[in-house]
Amino acid sequence: MKIKRFFFNVLLLIIFAAVVFFVGWITFLVKPGTVGVMESKTSGLYEQPVLPGQFVWRWERLLPTNVTMHVFNVSAFETTSVVSGELPSAALYRAQLDPSPDFSYRVELKISLAPDAEKLVSLVKTHLVVDDSELNLWLHKRADEFAAGCADYLMKQYSTDSVVPKALSSAQIAQIVSELGPDFKGVTVSDVAVVSAVLPDLSLYEKGRASYTAYQERIAALLLEKASDQAATLAEEDRTMAQLERFGQLLSKYPQLEELSKQGGITDIIAALRKSGI
Repeated sequence: MKIKRFFFNVLLLIIFAAVVFFVGWITFLVKPGTVGVMESKTSGLYEQPVLPGQFVWRWERLLPTNVTMHVFNVSAFETTSVVSGELPSAALYRAQLDPSPDFSYRVELKISLAPDAEKLVSLVKTHLVVDDSELNLWLHKRADEFAAGCADYLMKQYSTDSVVPKALSSAQIAQIVSELGPDFKGVTVSDVAVVSAVLPDLSLYEKGRASYTAYQERIAALLLEKASDQAATLAEEDRTMAQLERFGQLLSKYPQLEELSKQGGITDIIAALRKSGI
């Protein structure tokens, strides 16, 4: 009887240990093609991502409702982004040229991108994403940012007469990503297909800008010249008024000057005052 009880207790211990092991073993929650980020009420965010195939056991999961496992699909997110608009001050520069050129652009791209495992931990830690739907929204914004940078790159590298490639090379993608912000650290852009690209003529744009700059400089010079002339006129008027005030004071002091003012015009009197240095 004691032997049966012993084996029964051993069996219970084995079952208990198996249950504890299974509950704490979190890797089985992470399927191939996904990455897990564990967060618990007792320990906070687990800084290491949980990858499929790794053995990860965490005691925090033994406590009911203590652990939240964020599992993300890490296969490439594919989306189409369209960037369109006009070059800065296009209307002003276009008016300087004849015939008036079109400085608008439109670029449509098909982009594939994905975050790495460490980036997912950072996104969860900063409360930017908690599931695949929020991750896809975040990736879509990054795709739009990449598309804007790609449009700038294409306009600098290719003119209206150039043949734009149907897809960007890995070197071209890396160059564009390097010029983007810190949000792209930990994000891999794998494929970029150029669906369509309508690009402006940058040489004409620069010509129009140079012409407009020269026009503005000429206007500024003319305004400065006009202001100088007006300043001289105002200074002369101020001097004349000061002389008239001085003459009025002299009339009060020397009444005999009144007879002089009756005999000559006020202009002659002012001229006489200027000549005498009064």
